[in-house]
Parts: sequence; C-alpha cells; structure tokens
Amino acid sequence: MHDIEAEAEAFNTRIVDRADAGFIPDLRRNVRCEYFYKSFWRDPKFTDIYVGEMNRSYLKYIREHVGEHKRILDVGCGAGYFSLELAREGHHVLGIDIADKTIDIAKQILSENTYIDNFGSLEYKTSSIEELLADKSNVKQFDAILFSGVLHHLEDISDILQSAKHLLVEGGIILGHEPCHERWTQTDASTVVLIRGLLSLTGKWHEGIDEIIDNFSDDAMQQAIDDIQAEYVEERDKSEAGQSPHDNTFNGEQIVAEIESHFTMIETRDSSSFIYRVLGGIRSDIENEHQIAEFLGLFDKFCVANGLLNPNYFYFCAKK
Repeated sequence: MHDIEAEAEAFNTRIVDRADAGFIPDLRRNVRCEYFYKSFWRDPKFTDIYVGEMNRSYLKYIREHVGEHKRILDVGCGAGYFSLELAREGHHVLGIDIADKTIDIAKQILSENTYIDNFGSLEYKTSSIEELLADKSNVKQFDAILFSGVLHHLEDISDILQSAKHLLVEGGIILGHEPCHERWTQTDASTVVLIRGLLSLTGKWHEGIDEIIDNFSDDAMQQAIDDIQAEYVEERDKSEAGQSPHDNTFNGEQIVAEIESHFTMIETRDSSSFIYRVLGGIRSDIENEHQIAEFLGLFDKFCVANGLLNPNYFYFCAKK
C-alpha cells in the first residue's frame, strides 16, 4: 500500500467506526456519543468549547481578510463539519479529502442539512490538492484555503503549499490550526496530572486513580507527568496506535517556517493547551460536566493568553 493510500485508509477506518457508533459530524446537529471516552466529541458542549472555537476563528479570519460569500477550498476536509459551517455562512465551498469514505459521510450529512438560510454552496470531492491543481480550470479560483489539522500529516508540505498558492487568487489567504507540541513542557503536563488526579479522586474522571498515578510517591508522580507529556506530544494514549502513518511529520516551528517561505504571514495565534484531551474524560451528571468543562475551558484560555501555560496548538493566517 502506498503512503497516501495508508493515510487515507487510517482516516476511512476512523470515520466509519465513529459513524457506526452514532457520531454525527455536524457542529449544529452533534449529539452526545459515549463512544468517545475522552474526546471533546463526546458531548456537544465539549465540542463547542474546542471545535466551535476553531470554527469561529476561521470565520473571523475569512471575514476580516477576504470578505463575505467567497470561494473557499477546505483541504483534508474529513467528514466536512468546517466546510458545512463555511457554506452556512454564505461561502461557496469545495471540500476535498483523499479518504473516500469520509467524503461519502460528508455528502450524507450535507444531504440532511436543514440550515438553508444564507447557505452559499458546498461540493465534496475525493481528491488531493495536487489532483485538483492538475485541472487548470481551478488555478486562481479560490479566495481562501483552509488547512485544519492537515499540514502536520504531510510529507511534502512545501509542494502542497506551492499548489495552494497556484489555486489562490492574488491577495487570497491560507489559514488553519496546527499542533506545536514542541512547545509543551513538563510544567504543562503537571497541570494536566493535577486536574485529572483531582477529578479522579472525586469520581469525576473516566479512569480510576491507579491509572493516573500508582501511589503518592515522587517516582510515581514523575512517571505520571512523563506519561501525560508523551500522550499529548504523540497525540495518543499508550494503548493506541498513531492517528495515521504521517501524523506529526512536521512540528509547529517547521510548519510556520514553510508557510513563511511561500506566503506573507498575517498572524500566528496561540490556541489551547490541554482541554482537547481532558474535556471528554469528565464524568458526572451532565449539568456538572458542563460546568467543569466551562471552567477548564476558561482556565486554559486564560493561562495561555497570559503566558502561564504553553499552547499545544496554534492558528495561522497568511496571504498570497
């Protein structure tokens, strides 16, 4: 199996498993799904705190830098939840992904859309950006290109960015949200150990305390911090395989350098530090889960904004 086929297969398997478990990849129709034992997708409130914030940031960048009702390409669109929101805001969107089953599910979700006021247009296609560029009619056709959590999966990021440049109109932008795990330290990991440990000790975390720290010793505490840091940097639990064959091929610093070699950077902005691997693990009655999630979301945002915690992800927006 070629690398790109293996990458596509990894995402196909993941979306099919999620859909079979009841996952609805639509930010407005998302439902509580216990399949996600620790993911922000487990509850619509958690999803809004994390993914909803990403969506609002993308819409703001597009509105401020290219305007309303624009032509947007969503590269690596997956099941299409960002594409769908962009179209609901009146933009004309093409979502592409190399994983055909994710595109099938995106099309199904689109067919069920009832939010049609101000809807622009939306098309999905199983394609890579290079294949899209091969059709010369697409050259200089897009006002904005979204790479949401995509660039760190690529082996040939420079070539992909060059393709994006050809597809953009003059003055068009690229934007996205990517990991910067290299910035996340043991101090940041220790904050997560504290939060998960306290939640677990009060019966409000999905695991028992023994799975966070074995005993209250210095060695056990250090091991817990090491494990949390590895979990966040590798984007997986100890028992999980990597998300895909090329996950984390590039770190945040490398991604920024590549973008700046092809585009004029408008802004990079720190995103969250820890919430995306904490929110879904909270266990209580739903009202209390939501209260804890809101508090942790606010705490994360405040600490990152004030330099008290390091971000694990960042936003970027750059202009052709």
